Formats: sequence, structure tokens, C-alpha cells
Amino acid sequence: MMEVEVCRTATTLPPSLVRALASSLPRSVVTANPTERLTAQEAELIRRILAGEKELYYELICPYERSVYVAAFSILRSEADAEDCAQDAILKAFRYLSAFRGESKFGSWLVSIVLNEAKMKLRKLRPGLYESLDEPVTNDEGDYVPQLLVDWREIPSESLERSQIADARPRCAAHQRQFSAEPVDF
Repeated sequence: MMEVEVCRTATTLPPSLVRALASSLPRSVVTANPTERLTAQEAELIRRILAGEKELYYELICPYERSVYVAAFSILRSEADAEDCAQDAILKAFRYLSAFRGESKFGSWLVSIVLNEAKMKLRKLRPGLYESLDEPVTNDEGDYVPQLLVDWREIPSESLERSQIADARPRCAAHQRQFSAEPVDF
């Protein structure tokens, strides 16, 4: 597969072809970082898909199917959930293909979408780990019970106590060494 930087002239393609390819792409597909490359084939497929040839999308994602599934499975640890997540991410990538800026490889962009989708699915699968502040809490009789919100700020008295203990430790250690060196008579 021949790779070219869309924003610079590549030695493998004639400069006129690279300029024509870059000018025919939407501005969002032209790469800004010269170290990360968008292949000429991917750039052309993206341009054609955005122009209306939607059936070409499979050709664009085909090389990444396995990495998309593996990324989803690495987070979800379930084949069925990983398949659902991969499918959702591929559809989301299709829906937002026009937002692809080309600042990274298409595969990297696609895998980042999959990872985000997998994390969201994991949150939905384990709702007990997350408490909603919006949902009212009721007891067994149906009475409203206000939620206990934890204040994460440091309590001043506990902070003072910790600092005093930290200051006293070296003195205690010195006294302990002094007393352990003296013989004990009974």
C-alpha cells in the first residue's frame, strides 16, 4: 500500500497528483501533522464516501475490523458485548466521518471511537458502581431520603493532628534509640 502525506509532496507520487488529491479532499481530511500519515487510498475512499458513494465504507473499515473487535473485547471481556460495541462504533464512525480531520490515521481514529464506546457500555452494564445525584432516593416505605454527600476537603483538626504526629516521629525515634542503648536493671 503506497503511503503519502497529503499535506506534503511525496517522492513516490508525482507532485501534481499529490496536489490534486489534497485539493480534492475536504479540508477536514488533510493532515496537519507531517509525521502521521493518511494513505492515499484511504483519503480517496473518504473523499468518495463523503461525496455520496456510501457502499465504499466497507472497503475503508475492512482492514480495521479485527483491531476494532479486539479493542472492544479488551475492555468488555465478553464476545457478544464486544461485537455489539464494535458495530455501534463503526456506525458512529460512519455517521461522523465528515468530522474526521485527518490529523491521525483513520484506524487510530476508529479505535479511539471503539474504546470510548466500550467504556460507555461498561458503565451501562455496571450501574451499581455509579450513584446518580439526580435520581431521588427512597426507603422501603417510599419515603424520600436525602443523599449523604461526602465532603472531600481535609478536616482541619485531622490535618493538625497528622502534622503534629509527623513532627513528633523523629523525636520519638531519637528517644527510643537513647533508651534502647541503656541497660535495663531489674
